[in-house]
Amino acid sequence: MPRRVFPIPPHLLVCSRRRDGAGRASRQVTRLVARLVARQAVAGFVVRFVAGLVVGLVVLGGCGTATGTATATSGNPSRSSASPSPPPLPCASDLDDGAFAHCLEQALSRVWTGLFAATGREYRPPALDGPDTGHQPDGVGHRAYYEEDTQTIHVPAGYLVDLRAAFDGRAHAALAFALAHETGHHVQFLVHHGFGQATSTAVEMQADCYAGVWAHAEAAAHALTAPVFLDAASAELRRLSGRPDEVRTHGSAEQRIGALTLGLTSGDPAACDAPGLTWSPQG
Repeated sequence: MPRRVFPIPPHLLVCSRRRDGAGRASRQVTRLVARLVARQAVAGFVVRFVAGLVVGLVVLGGCGTATGTATATSGNPSRSSASPSPPPLPCASDLDDGAFAHCLEQALSRVWTGLFAATGREYRPPALDGPDTGHQPDGVGHRAYYEEDTQTIHVPAGYLVDLRAAFDGRAHAALAFALAHETGHHVQFLVHHGFGQATSTAVEMQADCYAGVWAHAEAAAHALTAPVFLDAASAELRRLSGRPDEVRTHGSAEQRIGALTLGLTSGDPAACDAPGLTWSPQG
């Protein structure tokens, strides 16, 4: 498949240079996103980098307020209204793993309840089977997964051990991505009544994109730092890509990061549409 290049709009690059210190971090994230998007080739996704898209400014943290507009001044041009820095994640990182997972799933449900309501639909949260319940089936202890029959997200204790070993202090940020991805599968189940004839890679990358949509909403609400989430999610996707058959069934790490970035920059579930898996209600 020909490689498609989607440049980052120039206003994002200009805006991220306006600040020293915070601006340097923004430029790093901007360059990261530019590389990821330029290298991704996600079948079935339409990348919608619209000129003047201010919502990307929220995600990249490059300028101004939570709405993505330039920093406002009031009377005195030397004065600016600075928003407080958002926390890295919606839930406190010092919670134990089980409590963090349940807190995070509540945060996910709040966002998806609003997104469903905007299209006249009702969101029903999934059940969460974490390390504090001990009900995970045998043989799947080293990754989080969604069980369609019971509408349950499973987070085995073995998976949490792996995250701690791989990421230490970033383990909860990686877990936040995993839960957002598995919740994306639950969204697919509710919206599409299953996964139809879609390929496994399309299903998985749409769930990645939906994870980005959630993170966009949390970042816009000052409840999440988007670069922290993107960095941890990218590291986890690269770790998982080394597993047997992972790329064949889920897509490459770069493809999946591209899908995640699409949701993170757009904040629009419809931007994640894939053949046979569309967000808009079907009449």
